[in-house]
Amino acid sequence: MKSLFCVSISLLVAPALFAAAFAPEAAIQHAVSHQPELAAARLLVSEAKARREQAGRLSNPELEAEVRPNTNGREGVLAFGLTQRFPLTSRLRAERAVSDAEISAAEAELRGAERQLAFQTATTLADWLATTARLELADRQSTNAQAFATASRAAAELGEVSRLDAAQLVLEAGQITLRRRQVEQEQTRLRGELRRLLNLAAEEPVEISGVLPAGETWQPTLAAAETNSRPELQLALARIETAHRETQLARSQRWQDVGVGLVSELQRSEDQPAGMQRDDFVGLRVALPLPFWNRNQGRIRETEALVERRRLELAAVQLRVRTEQEAARDSLALAANTEREWREQQVPLARELEAQVQRQKAEGLASFTDWSRARERRLQAESGHLEARLNVLRALLQAQAAHGLFPTFPNLP
Repeated sequence: MKSLFCVSISLLVAPALFAAAFAPEAAIQHAVSHQPELAAARLLVSEAKARREQAGRLSNPELEAEVRPNTNGREGVLAFGLTQRFPLTSRLRAERAVSDAEISAAEAELRGAERQLAFQTATTLADWLATTARLELADRQSTNAQAFATASRAAAELGEVSRLDAAQLVLEAGQITLRRRQVEQEQTRLRGELRRLLNLAAEEPVEISGVLPAGETWQPTLAAAETNSRPELQLALARIETAHRETQLARSQRWQDVGVGLVSELQRSEDQPAGMQRDDFVGLRVALPLPFWNRNQGRIRETEALVERRRLELAAVQLRVRTEQEAARDSLALAANTEREWREQQVPLARELEAQVQRQKAEGLASFTDWSRARERRLQAESGHLEARLNVLRALLQAQAAHGLFPTFPNLP
């Protein structure tokens, strides 16, 4: 009985012990496939396809019946008619063409929404990896600061260093701890943002594997940079095609449908001296609409203006895309160069300077202030290099998005 109770408790507690763990690219795929907003956007494509099934159909035939009795006798007429309307122009084909273009536009709009969500998820993941790296750096800095503070307090008790120097180290250790808490607050915010993007419950833990890539382990490149598959351009082109086809449809609607039908008429008449006679008639009826008052001219001019507006919108999108691509490539190159300078110059120089000052301080040739200043510069260099690594990753993701590529993280250890 006791074992059964323990098993029940473990089953209840087990879901809370395991967090939702994702690699960066797996998290992006999960967000795209589980986001309710994208599920709603996919229904737009289904709606467009359903409209395509309805477009280009003939109107239903019309069944008519008519009774005309003679009020002064037994004579009368009973008539039946079946009428089907047919377009004189290519209106049905134009309706189907408009629906096809609307499907293409809806699919392009869906791809744009997927790309936007993927890019937003990727940048949030990059920030998450950066906060993890900041926490690790803060832990190392805090450990070193606490060790130096403890050693300085002991040395101050022995009179080997001044109490002011020891107090400065204690103050610095406390500031590093406070900065770490700020990073924890940022990570808490990012955790909530990731839960929203991944469509996870508010209480469900989230874990992201991988670390922020170091500059020496990968070189940022932009694969297939010349291949432009931006959904915005595809959407603009699809809208132009839709406008052209709507113009063709408007022109085909200048003539309304012609009605063609069969008429059957039964007539009873009284003929003296033969009496009542029955006559049967079968005929063909045609109704041709004449475009006197309505030639759909307003709709035609409206669609022609729509085509021109879509062309201007396409030109604006093309200009924006080219500008974004050039800016993204320049930003990626600048970020990569900046990271390399931090990695190859600033960080090694700061570490070497700190080591030299520390040796001079041990020999009595440098003051505590000089050593503290050199140590602070080394900490700033390490923090600056971390931010430069994040900037390179964000610039790579931005360049991929600018060229219509799906976000791809470098191979993370």
